[in-house]
Amino acid sequence: MASIANHLRPVLLDIEINKSLKDVKPYGNISSQSYFMEEKEILFMVGSIFKIQSVVEPESDGMWTIKLSLCSENDHELKELVSYLQMDMLKYNPDLISLGNMLREMCEYEKATKFFQRQLNHLDDKNSSEAACCYTSLGDVARAIGDYDLSITYHKKALEIHSYVPNNDQLISIAYNKLGAAFRQKKQYEEALEVYQKCLKIEQRKLNENLESDGIATTYYNMGILYEEQDKYDEALKYYNQSLMIRKKYLPPDHYKIARLYRGMGETYYYHGDYALALEYLNKSLEMCGKSRTETHYDLGLLFHHIGRVYEDTEKPDLALQSYVKADKIYRHALPSTHEWVMENQQHIESANAKLN
Repeated sequence: MASIANHLRPVLLDIEINKSLKDVKPYGNISSQSYFMEEKEILFMVGSIFKIQSVVEPESDGMWTIKLSLCSENDHELKELVSYLQMDMLKYNPDLISLGNMLREMCEYEKATKFFQRQLNHLDDKNSSEAACCYTSLGDVARAIGDYDLSITYHKKALEIHSYVPNNDQLISIAYNKLGAAFRQKKQYEEALEVYQKCLKIEQRKLNENLESDGIATTYYNMGILYEEQDKYDEALKYYNQSLMIRKKYLPPDHYKIARLYRGMGETYYYHGDYALALEYLNKSLEMCGKSRTETHYDLGLLFHHIGRVYEDTEKPDLALQSYVKADKIYRHALPSTHEWVMENQQHIESANAKLN
């Protein structure tokens, strides 16, 4: 154990197989072919799908136990969720951009940036839609690590390139939404609102009478966050609910975009002082994120942080500290140590500790 690096942990995978399942990748007992005759080995084909049932913390031996169950490729809930996740990342972005976006979703920001830069460097046409998508993805990474000025620069560059390409409303709308998010996180609320209003005009022009696209839902969601941060809670809830109504019609029930809406509503109820509703929505979002996000994704860190805030404000510093510590572990993996969320969460850890002592 002493030789294992501090950031690594020993893990035992406890896998359950339902032999009656259909449409699973082949697997078999290869014990008779093993070099180590005393071992019993089951070989699973590459591409086998498993669902995490539980993660059990170690007691005395330091060994974590992760309980998995083998899944059918036609598992309806899983197939629907994976399909939408793939569509989110692959619909507009080919080749290395797709792989880069997957790495970004895994919070592997340095690796993702390398893929986007490599793709950009290999493009013959620097004013193509593909180049614009590279800049958009680079802007997403910059915003995720807290470099909002760089994010704004990249998204403006993407918009400039998109303007050269005809019939490009959908990608322009996406780029405006991302630019607005960077302005919002930089606290430039007027600029953010102006950008979101441009987004809505593009979406409404494109859709005519049908105002229930993913683009409209995304803009409503972003406007909800914008109004929440300006303490305009009724407006925030109005836009969150409008986005939720659209997304419930077209997305799987455990999609991360729905989980984010519940988180936004939970945060709004918290700031409004309705702690019971805040905890209800935050826990609902946490349950959904556990199915559609990796355990080190910053979405989970945000949820644990806000759940901690609810507990701290309701005089439960022990529960608050537990949540803050969980958020800290995720943030330390997913974000730079200088990120504002990391530092804010650390302040709350110190506050909860002070109340306990």
